[in-house]
Amino acid sequence: MKRPFFLLPLALLAGCANPGQSYVQQHPELSAEQRKVMAAGRLKNGDAVAGLTREQVRLVMGRDPDQFTKIGGEDVWVWLRTKVLGFGPGLAQPADEAGTGRRDETPRGLPDAGSATTGQERTTVYFQGNRATRVVVGDGEQ
Repeated sequence: MKRPFFLLPLALLAGCANPGQSYVQQHPELSAEQRKVMAAGRLKNGDAVAGLTREQVRLVMGRDPDQFTKIGGEDVWVWLRTKVLGFGPGLAQPADEAGTGRRDETPRGLPDAGSATTGQERTTVYFQGNRATRVVVGDGEQ
């Protein structure tokens, strides 16, 4: 028996849910804000994490924290992520007069063509007991 081709993309899409999305489907007791955070699969600054358990936060982040510490009596988990801030002039240079997109010189102060500039993003989640109280996402130290 032949199967219709349109079912294949549907089957492939069904396997694309992240663990947070699957968790949300199995836990209708979560608030709307918590469901949104869990389904996103990533924490953003100011997200409504209050009330999420340690395991739920770990599920959203997809891995264990890079650092564990205490600040002001709260347990704090920190995830570090390297992010690309931009690329050298080889990818962003205006085209030359001939329209080839090539230039013979690299402007001063910029990295060589094709090199990436990176930075580090910190995601810091604060806990009282087993429940998250807030999240702060930003560059560098907090």
